[in-house]
Amino acid sequence: FYWEGTGKSSLEARLGYTDVSYDELDERDFQGSTGRLTHQWHITGKTRLDTSIWRETDSRFDEITTYVLSRGISIRPVWSATRKIRVSGEISYINDDFKGEDVVLVGERRDDDTWLYALGITYNPTRNVSLSLRYRNADRDSNEDFADYDAEMVNAQARLLF
Repeated sequence: FYWEGTGKSSLEARLGYTDVSYDELDERDFQGSTGRLTHQWHITGKTRLDTSIWRETDSRFDEITTYVLSRGISIRPVWSATRKIRVSGEISYINDDFKGEDVVLVGERRDDDTWLYALGITYNPTRNVSLSLRYRNADRDSNEDFADYDAEMVNAQARLLF
């Protein structure tokens, strides 16, 4: 579902029902509603605020589990300071519930809470050149000590489009 409420805001919703079932080890099964709701608000001609909430199954940890039930919320402001400079940020909270783990083999199912903070700047000196610098801080707290971490990352990128 996509709806433009006004010239300055839009709402996108993806809703569904997910059924993950296994012939064996049925404790890994999942049935339930999933989806993502995203609101984009153009506050002014130079500022935008994107807000999302979600409940989705995810297989990005496939070396650990068959799937994860991921729930979260994110807020992403964007400011076009000039025609060539854009500043963006992000604050996100994510809960990853490792539903597909075999509790017989590993004990308690893993459950992670992650806070992400990011700030970036992009400079486009020409239509075909993009330079960006981004700082990101991630803080994950897990019910399994080995999975806790705090990370700070700096990413610099140069892109040439042709």
